[in-house]
Amino acid sequence: MKRNRNHLTAWLSAVILTAALLALPVYVPAAAEDVVFTQQPQSGVVNIGQPYTFTFETNRPCECMLQMREGSTYDWGNMEIVTSPYTIPDHPFEATFEYRLIVDEEEKTYYSDVFTVQWKRAENETTLYIEDGTFSDLPLGYGAVEAVPLAVTNTGAYATENLRAYLAEDSSLELIENRTPQAIPAGQTDHETWSVRPRQGLGVGYYQDSVFFAADNVEITTVFYPFTVVESDAEIVYEAQADPIDFGTLPVGYGEQEMIDLTVRATGTGNLSHVHLQLGEGADRFFSLQAQNASLDTLHAGQSTGSNWSLRLNSGLKAGTYQ
Repeated sequence: MKRNRNHLTAWLSAVILTAALLALPVYVPAAAEDVVFTQQPQSGVVNIGQPYTFTFETNRPCECMLQMREGSTYDWGNMEIVTSPYTIPDHPFEATFEYRLIVDEEEKTYYSDVFTVQWKRAENETTLYIEDGTFSDLPLGYGAVEAVPLAVTNTGAYATENLRAYLAEDSSLELIENRTPQAIPAGQTDHETWSVRPRQGLGVGYYQDSVFFAADNVEITTVFYPFTVVESDAEIVYEAQADPIDFGTLPVGYGEQEMIDLTVRATGTGNLSHVHLQLGEGADRFFSLQAQNASLDTLHAGQSTGSNWSLRLNSGLKAGTYQ
């Protein structure tokens, strides 16, 4: 029997968070010395589609935020807290960006030297062509769908180098790698390495996700595979679960902790509406919450919130167990 409702407000009021602190003696200096970048991050040039890794050192432990801007006429924007070495993700087009590290402690702010990363076209750049495809409508509760081969044609003048395929976070598609990727010579087509199909367990709705292809000498190329899940006799169940988080056991006086994703999953067959967090009174006394979006209008069945919410264990906690 199918339930006659289309939406459900998902309240996540009980996420298990635990941390334990051991009462170990810790030396606390009288006053922190100024932060000095004893090794400065260096500028570099890489091909389009390649990441860039830089290293740095400071004279003492501290929290370094990476900032970026398109040029000196733009304001700096915060990216994330980083540690050395750090890899800046690949960029799909020609571009040059400026970066710097910033340490903000109480009333003092410290900066690294500004460094640039340039993404340029490879001298042996080539191009790809992959035809978009589609799947027939799928009834709610469908089983495994037959995978469709992806025909990747090298339409340029050089063989591909380090060709790879990937999906966006929490994609509605499943990408299958049938064999180890190989270089595709100019003018030839590879239809054996990758195939794609819809993921199982998705709720009613229209989905249009992409498969991304990149190589050291190829700009990112995308292929679309849309499909629709339609109502059927399958029962619609609205359900959500949050992955538990355990911050582990730490000594008193531990340093700054990294952010950990708080992932919520729609585990039923129905799509959830207005998905947001509700914290119990004092629940955030030992952690801080960071959100890209305070609430999500829709969370499709079979999908998760990914990195929308993340938590960090607070510093300066006394010995004890927290949950």
